[in-house]
Amino acid sequence: IGRAPRDDRGRGVENEERLLRLGRDRRDPERRRREHRAREEIDALLPLPTAAFHILLVLSAGDRHGYGIIQDVESFTGGALRLSPGTLYRTIQRLLEQGLITEPRTTVSVDPRRRPYRITPFGRAVARAESNRLAELVALAQRAGLLVDSV
Repeated sequence: IGRAPRDDRGRGVENEERLLRLGRDRRDPERRRREHRAREEIDALLPLPTAAFHILLVLSAGDRHGYGIIQDVESFTGGALRLSPGTLYRTIQRLLEQGLITEPRTTVSVDPRRRPYRITPFGRAVARAESNRLAELVALAQRAGLLVDSV
């Protein structure tokens, strides 16, 4: 059985070529800089305010207009969180400015007052980072014996 060609470090040349074609060569300094910059941009936004996190969670399921976001947040939290219109639209404005959500352009609108909002790829990355941050906090609380067993 023939072996795959290897480079001078004993790595498979075929695999290295595939990684280069995919643009995933970890030794690429420009790629590392971009990833580091993106990580810094995400970290600068954490921790997310509660309202912002819940809005991103709702929008991760699909586009919603303002009142739909209010309804979904209340539903997802079992009524524990109800966003007021003022909180919702101030938070939406901040999320738009930060590039976490966008207002997709629609050609046909049943009601022009209903403006839909959509999570951006950057917004999804920030929501994922916040989810991971919160999961780490819950794990710490669990190890410290602070979590109460649910009934």
